[in-house]
Amino acid sequence: MKHPEILIIGGGIVGLTLARRLSSEARVAIIDKGFAGREASWAAAGLLGVQHENFSPGPLFELSLESRRRYRSYVEDLEDETAFVLDYRTAGTIFPIFSAEEKVRCETRHAWQKKYGLAVDWLTASSCHRMLPALTREILGAYHLADDHQLNGRRLVDALIESVRRRGVAIHELTTAIRILTDNNNVIGVETPREVIRTPTVVLAAGSWSSGIPGIEIIKLPLIKPTRGQIITAQATHFKPFEHSIFSFHGYMIPKADGLILLGSTEENVGFDTTVTVGGMQSILTRALRLVPKIECCPIIDHWAGLRPESVDQWPILGPTPIDGLHLTTGHFRRGLLHAVMSAELVSRNILTKEVHPLLKPFMLDRFHPSFAEKPLVEVDRGC
Repeated sequence: MKHPEILIIGGGIVGLTLARRLSSEARVAIIDKGFAGREASWAAAGLLGVQHENFSPGPLFELSLESRRRYRSYVEDLEDETAFVLDYRTAGTIFPIFSAEEKVRCETRHAWQKKYGLAVDWLTASSCHRMLPALTREILGAYHLADDHQLNGRRLVDALIESVRRRGVAIHELTTAIRILTDNNNVIGVETPREVIRTPTVVLAAGSWSSGIPGIEIIKLPLIKPTRGQIITAQATHFKPFEHSIFSFHGYMIPKADGLILLGSTEENVGFDTTVTVGGMQSILTRALRLVPKIECCPIIDHWAGLRPESVDQWPILGPTPIDGLHLTTGHFRRGLLHAVMSAELVSRNILTKEVHPLLKPFMLDRFHPSFAEKPLVEVDRGC
């Protein structure tokens, strides 16, 4: 392998998006223990959920919001470059409310979201049923989150792979990072089963496998644990397919092309087991039936499970480390697809210029180890 200037460990959507961003500035390569984009990225439902996922303001919400703001142009650029159609859908998300308690929870959340100027509209039950006739009659009403969009995550993976290859990024699949090599606290390469790849810069973007790579114990990377999520795909045969995503306290239903609907999901701590289970399917189907009772007669087309990389505080871990040349973009949990765009911008900027954007700071490793923050950093204004 020709020695890259930057080597990214992990070829999921997060790693691929970063490679695409860096490719115009440096010689970049990716290694992946399996096949690029075939772990959590391939299992993702495709929701760009900012408002329905965030119950309080703060850095995580701001990172999510800034990434969502950039997503449409990101998708358009990829489609123009690769001719892939990513099925980007802008109808928004419906959040059904089943009880007064649920409404109070959402009212609190949406009150502060409106202060950000975000679209939040309350729909009566009758208005909901005009928009989505198949929706259960149990609901009191629903919130329409017009800007929480979605796309086809698998097509995004394929488009990113095509894009980075066109830009000269080498992707080395079935290539495990055995050890990250350092000398005098500087990255010098990565050992793989076939060779040592010499490089001065390594980005760890290995999702749930990030914590298990030897050689960097000094940075005290907190555990990134795998959290299994199971998903079922059904065909909408007994009702008119709907355009809006449905997300609720009782699961979600995401419409895709050709009348397919993704039903999800579970959150299970079972290690690296991606088995689809009877119990998981029962849980998903029970909640889906409550949302859209007519789903009962629809055929199941497919099912799968993926492993979300969950950090100890469920925030991504981004940016530099105490080892010079080692950078992180991992632990994105449920939001990897959403955060990929802004994570790539923030991390690439830090790699190339050593600048630390204010949006990056709350997600850096030193939040777990304050002593790491003693290393001087160059800060920049908030504008991107």
